[in-house]
Amino acid sequence: MKINKKAMSEVIGVVLIISIVVLAVIGFGSWQNGYLSDVKVGIEEEHKSDFNTGIGEIIGDNIYFQNDGRTKQLTAVQVEENYCDITKELNTGATGINISSCINNLATGIYTVVIITDVKTYSKSVFIEIESGKLKQI
Repeated sequence: MKINKKAMSEVIGVVLIISIVVLAVIGFGSWQNGYLSDVKVGIEEEHKSDFNTGIGEIIGDNIYFQNDGRTKQLTAVQVEENYCDITKELNTGATGINISSCINNLATGIYTVVIITDVKTYSKSVFIEIESGKLKQI
């Protein structure tokens, strides 16, 4: 009885290649699941912290910005067509933003206020009461 050593090594070679491919596929699948899980958690945390963030009420000369997420850098405020370059750090909590310089040529009414940060742009329609060209004090 003669054993063909060449055929035996071909079978072993094919088995080894299949084993390596199966291990590589399993390893890649595990890595991908872990990576996607981390990305999903990061996205959920970002949206969760930004849920209550936005423009609040006007009190005096200030419009208040509620920030429940990470610190943002305010770059500008726009009230209708009036654009104001205002740079300010918006920390967690309510921050007052003086908009008295942004209401030129406006009368009492409902206006769209846009707050532009380094992360996102926020807008809200608010009632602005103007008396003698200035914000009416409450």
